[in-house]
This record gives sequence, C-alpha cells and structure tokens, in this order.
Amino acid sequence: MPITPHSTQLITSLLLLFININAIRSCYAMEETRQNLSPRNSLEIDFLENEISNIKELASSTTSSTIYSAELGQHSIGIKELTKDISEREIQLWKNLRHPGIIQFYGYSKRKLYMDYKSFLYNEKRYENLYEYLKFNTIISNNDRKKIALDIAYALEYLHSKNIIHRDIKSSNVVISEPNHQLQATLIDFGISIKESKLTDERPPYKGHYYGTLQWVAPEILCNQKYSKRSDIWAFGMVLLELFIHKTPFGDELKRKTLSNIKKRNLPPIPKSVPKVFTQLIEKCREDEPGNRLPIKEIIKKLTTDQVASKSISSSLGKKITRFNESEG
Repeated sequence: MPITPHSTQLITSLLLLFININAIRSCYAMEETRQNLSPRNSLEIDFLENEISNIKELASSTTSSTIYSAELGQHSIGIKELTKDISEREIQLWKNLRHPGIIQFYGYSKRKLYMDYKSFLYNEKRYENLYEYLKFNTIISNNDRKKIALDIAYALEYLHSKNIIHRDIKSSNVVISEPNHQLQATLIDFGISIKESKLTDERPPYKGHYYGTLQWVAPEILCNQKYSKRSDIWAFGMVLLELFIHKTPFGDELKRKTLSNIKKRNLPPIPKSVPKVFTQLIEKCREDEPGNRLPIKEIIKKLTTDQVASKSISSSLGKKITRFNESEG
C-alpha cells in the first residue's frame, strides 16, 4: 500500500498515543512505590530503586536474607533482601508500628524491605544482632544487661498493647546499636507476628510444626495449644538467660533432644552468679502454666524499681518514648 500523507499522520498519532500510555503507566508505578513508603517522624522521602546509591553489603547476611546499607539522597537506609517473596501480612502489620524500640519500616518491593538504617549501626562499622553481640562480648556489665532487657521489654509492651504477638522473640531478632555511644536494643522481624484477633482465622500448622524458633518456643505451643502474649513472655525469659550464658538456650543440642527437654521441662539452669532480680524474672517467665507468667508491664516494673537498676536507664528511655508519642500525636 502506498504511503500517503494521511497514513503517515495516522502512524505518528498512534506512536504518540503508545508513548503517552507508557508514560502514564510509569507515573502510576512511581506513585505506587512512593505510597509504599511509611517514613519515621513524618520525614518525607520519595524513592525509586534507581535513585538508591552507595549500596554496601553488611556482615549480617544469612541463608534467608542479605542486609545492605545504602544512600537515598541525603538519607541512609537499610535494605533487607529476602530469598522468598515478602509476606503481605508482615507489611500490613509492620508499617503501622511506631516505637523507638522497633525498627522503622520505610517501604518494600517484591523481595526487598527498606527500613531505618540507624538501628543497624554498631560502632559505625557493622550490623550486629544480640546473639552476635553476646558471642563477641564476653564481659558485659549488669547495667548494660538491664538496658538491653528494658529496651526489648518496652518494645514488647508496645506490641502487646496493640494486641500483637511477636511469636519469634530471640537474640538474633534484636539489633544492637550504639547511637551517641549509648547501647540500644531494637526489635525486628515480624514475619510470623499476628494480631490476637486473627488467631482463630489462622490455619494451624501441620502436626509437629510450630511458629517460632525451637529454643525459644513455649512448651504449650509444642503441645498444640494456641499462642498468646504469655508465649512471648516465655521467649523473653530465654533471652534474659542468654544475657548471662552468652549462648543460645540448650546450646548445640540436637533438635529432637531440645524438643523433648522443653516438653519435660528440663530447662537450661540459671547460673548462681546471676543477680537475684534476673533469676526471679527468668523463673517467672518460664512458669509451666502460661497464666502464671508475669505480664510484660510487671516485668518492666521489676526491672525499673529494683535497687540494682540504674535510674538513668529507666528515666531516659521513658522520656524518649514520651517524646516519640508526642511527635506522633
């Protein structure tokens, strides 16, 4: 067919229409990425992946994820790249959490989580969780132990006030940082966390399976009972024990043996050198009957009112939380 001026004009119009449609799609994609962002303290950051620079892998990579630091304009962010798709439930739960003891969510893509980077700084060199911190720091003052315990407890109190059960409290899910040379513990990983109201809708795990990590899982869960806030308290008690033994509960036992020991209540002993307040707390957290375990508010009360506790620890964190909540309101 001969090309006429009319057909040339028609082809040009179709090309322009195609370009405009793609441009509109691109704008929608940019807006969707921006809407995924939930910044801290109303800090407005619009980002696209191609705007992120200076990406560096940190020393925290595992078989399930890789952690990076990166720059987004003038802001430092953390990126967690997973080997599987991100849980929509985790995003919906995590993005609404606002607390200084919980790592702040910024946004996500298919297998990447974007979050506050400050919580990943330890001595301004590397990311460390509490497990690694305890492994490489064999001498820790009791005041530092109390500070770590209180930071975790305040974060857990916040979650429980929102009727959220974490279900995977353990040392490797606590980030240790030193902003302004002050030790700080921050709770992470909400992949299996759940609202109490959603427990009845959740399909139970297959027989012999459970949510959480065995060494920190409460005995009632291994007996197919429902999770509760008191299940988190059991795990918190195991983390308190870790602060003194500097290793995971039950050590390198075979999984089958650990499972049997938890069910039979053959629990790791509390060293005699552990201060009385911690010994009592660990014992109350590890009560057989979930209802007999201390609620998190009582744990915080004991940690902050005990005569060994440093007043500066409880008051400074309390002020920080008050200021944070005021900024939210």
